[in-house]
Amino acid sequence: MWVGIALVAASVLAGARLLSGADDTVGVWTTSRDLAAGAPLGGEALVVEQVHGDGDLVDRYLLAGEPPPAGAVAAHALGAGEILPRTAVTERGAGAGLHLPVVVSAAGAPDDLGAGDVVDVWVVPPKDSSGAVDPATMVLDDVRVVSASRDSGPLGESATRQVLLGLPKADTDLGELLSSVAGGSVVLLRTGS
Repeated sequence: MWVGIALVAASVLAGARLLSGADDTVGVWTTSRDLAAGAPLGGEALVVEQVHGDGDLVDRYLLAGEPPPAGAVAAHALGAGEILPRTAVTERGAGAGLHLPVVVSAAGAPDDLGAGDVVDVWVVPPKDSSGAVDPATMVLDDVRVVSASRDSGPLGESATRQVLLGLPKADTDLGELLSSVAGGSVVLLRTGS
């Protein structure tokens, strides 16, 4: 009989430990529906979900204990049920006083480049009459991608794509910038920002 009681007690303790370890969840904000870039992140756009997480979750995602700032919008498109990353929260119009369209070759930008990504803009000058090429120059750094088209025609994907970049109004010499971009091949390097 004592052996039976000991087995039951051990089972109860093991079950209690298992259940307490299974409750290591964190409340995070998730999207209640598909959200386009620029969509407001308030009201019914977000819901709280409990997920299993660790320190990486706290660093990368917006926790339920810290609501998005007033007037926050999605920096890029988000799918329904997606956990809200900190990088997807921005202010309306942040870094987008001007929108600069640039044409980029298929090899001139990451294939998965999309709205919300941050890029450095480089321009590779054309070859001169002898076939030599001057070094590339960086004309913009840390600018946000507003949109990146992915056009395809009847014969497949286009050799170029248009990317719309958000620029701050201040400290931008548009004449020099437009001359640089028009005078060579544009290459976009995604940064970790």
